[in-house]
Amino acid sequence: MDSEELRYSLSLAGKMVGEQIWKTTPDRHHWITRVQTDFVSNFVGGGRRVQISKLHPKSLVSAGYFETAEGGGKGRSSFETIFDRKLGLVIVRQARDEAVIPLVRDYQDPVSLLQLLRRLPNEAKYIHVPMVGSDAHVQRLADQTLEFKSGPVPTRVFQLLPGKAVVHLETEAPFRMVRFFQPVDDVGTLEANLWELQNPMRKKAEEKAQLEDRSKRRSRRR
Repeated sequence: MDSEELRYSLSLAGKMVGEQIWKTTPDRHHWITRVQTDFVSNFVGGGRRVQISKLHPKSLVSAGYFETAEGGGKGRSSFETIFDRKLGLVIVRQARDEAVIPLVRDYQDPVSLLQLLRRLPNEAKYIHVPMVGSDAHVQRLADQTLEFKSGPVPTRVFQLLPGKAVVHLETEAPFRMVRFFQPVDDVGTLEANLWELQNPMRKKAEEKAQLEDRSKRRSRRR
């Protein structure tokens, strides 16, 4: 697993409704993935959601999950799951409420589940994934080749139940999520696309600007 930053454009019925950025970095004992989702004001009131997932690098199970959301006319909310292996407890906190259950198996969280999919063997057709609240079931669908402005991308396709989300992953390493469909109650189906595949020229321009900026900084230090 490597450090990475992935950017997604979010759309609904062909109209842009927001952006999502995934940033994965290592700390001393875990891999930390931070997902920031920003919605425009005309999509369910706008707002921002931040999800932070801790992943055990060897076992690929969740070591903790934290989520905050604000905007959308609902104020600020928070949700946290702590997997305390020393005490053998799962601690779930939502606002001022707290619940505790025995930790008798390993769990995934909403972010680590998608990271897990990237590391499934190609022959995996169906897996059961323990989750706090309601377990997930992952079913492999037929592979598809998606067309982006940068060109065709062969993908492995998975459906997540419950919820009926559909995830498209590259068939070659690093197996990035390139497209994602998520049904949203009373709204429709939210679609996420990997930004650099939809905007290849802008991606190259950004990379060129970053290289020039680093070159200027090195020159000033000499």
